[in-house]
Amino acid sequence: DYIGAEFWRNADKDGRPSEREIEIYLDGVREGDRVAIIGASTYYLICKALERGADVTVFDFSRRMIADLVQALGPNKCSIRLHDITTSIPAQEQDHYDYVMADRLINRMDVGEVVPAFTEMARLLRRSGKLRLCIKMGLYRIDFPIIEEGRQLGIVDQFFDENQWTFNFTAAGPLLEKHMKPYGDVSRETLLRWYRHRGTEKRFRQQDLYHYAAQVRLVERGLALLASTPFPDS
Repeated sequence: DYIGAEFWRNADKDGRPSEREIEIYLDGVREGDRVAIIGASTYYLICKALERGADVTVFDFSRRMIADLVQALGPNKCSIRLHDITTSIPAQEQDHYDYVMADRLINRMDVGEVVPAFTEMARLLRRSGKLRLCIKMGLYRIDFPIIEEGRQLGIVDQFFDENQWTFNFTAAGPLLEKHMKPYGDVSRETLLRWYRHRGTEKRFRQQDLYHYAAQVRLVERGLALLASTPFPDS
C-alpha cells in the first residue's frame, strides 16, 4: 500500500521482469488460457498476458495496488480478486487455472507464509496446470552492508536470523536509513516507508525450494519441479 503504481512506473527495472523474462513466463500460453497472476505490481506481465488473449485474473491483498492497476489498465480489462494468497482460496477459484504466475512474491514472505502460499497457488491450478515463479536466490544487495555493520556493532541478530535466513528491515532501523540506495525515481521518503513495513522476509537457497515444495499437501496432488531456468536479467 505504501508504493502502489510507483513500483512499475518509477522503480528500478531490476525489480520487475524484463521483456525476455516475460516471454519465459508466457511460453506456451495461448488465447483463452486461464492465467492467475499473483501480485498487481506485475503490471507489464499482466499487460503482455492480456495481449496474448489470455483470460487473466489478478490476485492481490492490497486495495491500493488493485486500484492503481485498474486505473492503469482501464476498467474490465481483467478479473480482479482482493485476496491474500497465504489464506484459503475460495472454492469457485480452485482447479480453475491453466497457469499461475508470481514474480519474486515469495521473497516478500516470512518462513511461515511460504508453504501456505505454495499450497494455495497449487490449489488454483487445474490438474496438469503450471505454476511459474521467479524467486531471487541469496541475500539482497542491500542486505550485505547492513549485515556487515550489524556484526561490527554486535546487533546483527536483531534483524538477521542466520539459522532461518530471514531479514527484517523494520528491526534494522538506522542501518536501513544509512545504507538504503535510490530505487529508480521513487522518493526516499516513500522508499523508507515501504521498507519499514515489509516485515520479516525469507532469503532463499536452492535447497529451501525443495524443502517447502515437499510440504505442500493436497488431496491427490502436489507440486513437481519440471524446469528451473535462471532469469537472464534478474
